[in-house]
Amino acid sequence: MVTNLLLFSTLAFAQDFQNLNQGEVAPFSGTVITPEGIAKIITIEDSKLQVCEEKSKHQIEIFTISKNTEIEKLKFDLEQQTKNSDLLIKEKDKELDRVYGLVKKQNSNLIPLWISLGFSAGVATSLGTYYIYRME
Repeated sequence: MVTNLLLFSTLAFAQDFQNLNQGEVAPFSGTVITPEGIAKIITIEDSKLQVCEEKSKHQIEIFTISKNTEIEKLKFDLEQQTKNSDLLIKEKDKELDRVYGLVKKQNSNLIPLWISLGFSAGVATSLGTYYIYRME
């Protein structure tokens, strides 16, 4: 379509035309186009150009709407993924706190045992040393 426009516009604006009256001979070889014919060619090509421009605008609008919709969908998906990740992290933190509490309870009950074992070992070592010293 653009090629036709360029070809016909060169015909319309060419310097090789002459206004002729009926019965006159053309001073050049080629095609003679009347002013009405030139106007018709220009009008047709202008209307084709306008149709092309309108189609292009429409396609751009459709593309823009499509991409905007896709961007909004991606934003929504990101928000949902972020919310899900936050919920998962909170649940994992709760689970870790629960397990830490259980471990802490188990370890706190062993402290008196270790203290008593240490005291007993110290007393046994002292008595053993005293006994060995006395035997000599």
